[in-house]
Amino acid sequence: MRDRLSRNSLTGLSGASRNFRICLFCVSVVGAQSTVGARDRVEVARNVALGKTATFDSVPNLPSCSDPGDARQLTDGRHQEGCRPAKGVVGWRRSRVPIQITFDLEQPEPISGVSFRTSGGESGRYWPNAIHVLVSDDGETFHPAGDLLGLSLRRELPPVSGVHVYRTDALRTHGRFVRLAVAAPSAIVCDEIEVYRGDADLLKERRPRSPVVDVMSLVRTGATERG
Repeated sequence: MRDRLSRNSLTGLSGASRNFRICLFCVSVVGAQSTVGARDRVEVARNVALGKTATFDSVPNLPSCSDPGDARQLTDGRHQEGCRPAKGVVGWRRSRVPIQITFDLEQPEPISGVSFRTSGGESGRYWPNAIHVLVSDDGETFHPAGDLLGLSLRRELPPVSGVHVYRTDALRTHGRFVRLAVAAPSAIVCDEIEVYRGDADLLKERRPRSPVVDVMSLVRTGATERG
């Protein structure tokens, strides 16, 4: 009887020990995953355009989505389902010249990136031919800051149709005013534009000496460079 109790006791201890070791292993794995996750987590940059009002050189004129709130809808932080022409989305009919969208950030900001959320490949809408980023301190003289279309395409291609966000975090510039020059072969829509704040050191970055005097020429040059 004592021998059977001893064997049962040992068996119970062995099972408990085994379960304890398994628990320790699980905790170790979870702990390791948590540590890796914390180390690899990418901090989202602050969107300094949020809530700012846009000004347009060409008034949005796509009938299905143009309304009096267009100037604030591009920075309201809301994504419309499908980004299709509807209220809450800003749109233009086909334009022969690039559409220029400008934001006053209210103070000079270090800028590391920009994003442009749009849709294409359906209902007469195609993907843009160009999205150039320009910056300025006074709202009058603008300098080239980057080819958003080209930089974004290095990371991800748009789908055949649907929603796509052209995005980059590779800019090294600064300015109070940010302008996007957008060229498209057809109607173009957008429901959100973001401008990402970078490190303060970017405020010291030198800009190209020559300002942009002809946006159309900038678009053609960018298309040539992208091939």
